[in-house]
Amino acid sequence: LRLPNKWDSVSHWNDIIMWRNHVYSTVINTFKNFHEINPALHQLGFKDKAWSVNKLAGVVRKQGLGEVAVQILNKMYGYLRMEVQEAFIKIREQAKAYLSMPGEVQTGLNLLNTTNLEYFLPGHKAEIFRLKGEFLHRLGDGEQAHNFYLASLQLNRNLEKGWPSWGTFCDHRYVESNDPVFLEYAVSCYLQ
Repeated sequence: LRLPNKWDSVSHWNDIIMWRNHVYSTVINTFKNFHEINPALHQLGFKDKAWSVNKLAGVVRKQGLGEVAVQILNKMYGYLRMEVQEAFIKIREQAKAYLSMPGEVQTGLNLLNTTNLEYFLPGHKAEIFRLKGEFLHRLGDGEQAHNFYLASLQLNRNLEKGWPSWGTFCDHRYVESNDPVFLEYAVSCYLQ
């Protein structure tokens, strides 16, 4: 179960995750006929495979290879079945990868706009709304970005990156507009 260090090369990560994915695919295929007899055996391997792909994409993205991270997420999993938590992580990693790629901000926003939020928990929805706020801010739509930051924190007041993200946004808006309301919002967010 050991993983490489975060700073290890992408090729080292790829070797280990590819081997793990081979094992998980074998487990999935071996137990594919057990879905009626024992659903737990049938699900064996799906979660771990999705986790591995998401982990590899996250490490690749953090090493500055956003385009490769998107390719990994789009091609490596290979199954239609995925738990809600892993599906959320996949979408979040794709969005963060698009944010890191120059010229792909609109593509990332389109991804989030076409995501069906019906199956996600309020905390997941809050993070997706926060990410929409970041995309809209980068695209220069301050009013919509403000609304999405607000909506994210209405869904989950304890969202880890919610308050600092909204505070940074309000700070930038204050610098742009010199409107003291945004300075007040920024200070309030940072204190939260």
